[in-house]
Order: sequence, then C-alpha cells, then structure tokens
Amino acid sequence: MKKILETKEIYKNWITLRTEKVDLGNCEYTYDIIDMKDAICVLAFLDSQTVVLVDVYRQAVKDRILEPVAGSIEENETSEQAAQRELREEIGYSAGKLEYLGFLLPTACISNHKIYFYVAEDLKKDSIKQDRTEDIEIRTYNYKELVKKIKVNRFNSILLHTAVSMNEMKKN
Repeated sequence: MKKILETKEIYKNWITLRTEKVDLGNCEYTYDIIDMKDAICVLAFLDSQTVVLVDVYRQAVKDRILEPVAGSIEENETSEQAAQRELREEIGYSAGKLEYLGFLLPTACISNHKIYFYVAEDLKKDSIKQDRTEDIEIRTYNYKELVKKIKVNRFNSILLHTAVSMNEMKKN
C-alpha cells in the first residue's frame, strides 16, 4: 500500500469526490476518487424462460436504458436485503430464491464502488413502491432471445451484459 500524504473532499452529495495525494516512492501523485454506495444488480426470472427487466430513463445519457433491477445498498442493509427491496421498488416482486453470482469493481481506477450480482427466482407478487425520482417501465423478455440479442450487442447497458454473462457462466 502506498502512503497517503493528504486527502481533500471536493464535493459531497450522494457521491463524494475527493483527491488523495500519494507518495509512490519515486514521486508523488494526486488521484481523483469517487466514493459512492455499493450497489446490487438482479436478473429476475418470472419462470425458467422469462426475465423481468426495467426500461429506465437515465439523465446522464438523456435516454432510456434497458437494465436488470438495480440500486444502491443503503446504510445498515446487506446486499441481499437491498436486492429484495429493489425488486419490490422497481418491479413489484419479492424473490423466494436469491442466488449470489459475485461482485465486480466496475470503475476501480477511479472508485471503490462494488456491484453485487444476483439471480432472483420463485418471484412472488408484492406491492410496488417505486421511487418517485425514477421513470421506470417494466418489460419482460424471453431469456434465450435476450441472450441472442446481447451477443450481437443490441443493448448498451453494462449491467445487463454483465448480469446475463455471469448467469451464463454459472451454467457451464
């Protein structure tokens, strides 16, 4: 581990932007780092062949993106609890079975943010409690057709590509 000489907080809201001046041994360098809550991503299956996705508006790209259920892990919440909460909030279901696929560091060069991936099965209808800041439309897809479309890059969500890829790898 490198020696941190100085840390400065630049901005704080739901993310924190900070700089860290580090002694690298042969020189000093200042890194820009984004701190944000860890998150979950859930590939939700209504049955063995049907997956539930969300078509969500993302302000940063000013477009709608097709994604699995996803969201932040709140303070004092486990990733499993967050997955169940997000399933209820975004699609109105809870999972009888939640299988952990692993976690990834999507932007390790600038952030310590982790995303925990799950597959949800044995879905049971629950009350939907959508976040008022989210513009979400629920979509269902045949899973095999979804995989085919991902293979030819028909969708641009890294969460969707990753969740499906991790699910496919667990089968092999």
